[in-house]
Amino acid sequence: MLKRTFIALLAAATIFALSACSGNKPSDSSGNNSGAGSQQQQQEQEQGQEQTVEADGEIDYFGDLSTDRYDGYNFRMLVRKGATNTQYFEEDSDDNVESAIYRRNKEVEEKYGITISVSESSDTNSDTDALNSILAGDDAYDM
Repeated sequence: MLKRTFIALLAAATIFALSACSGNKPSDSSGNNSGAGSQQQQQEQEQGQEQTVEADGEIDYFGDLSTDRYDGYNFRMLVRKGATNTQYFEEDSDDNVESAIYRRNKEVEEKYGITISVSESSDTNSDTDALNSILAGDDAYDM
């Protein structure tokens, strides 16, 4: 008798647990299965898209960026030894990727009023130089 009662309780608990996890969402008047929270998220996303699209249909990539100026701040980068020519370019190039990197860096410098300078690490492991600078309390690098 005890086994039958235990099995009946176990079966009832299983059925209750499975019915509680059915995942049905309340439907709105239009018949869509979405709650008020998802409608609010959708409206926020639409508003965000409206802010980044200009009147002529072009996307404003700079709309969400800061407009602060840093008055000639020297932004210091530490790159791995031998990798300077893949991370930063001092002059424009005929190569499309190198030219894009150069133009991006110049646009950032102009937009924020900074200069970007690059330092090579002493060996191929730039982590060592960065860690030594951090542990010494030295403010040698920004990135």
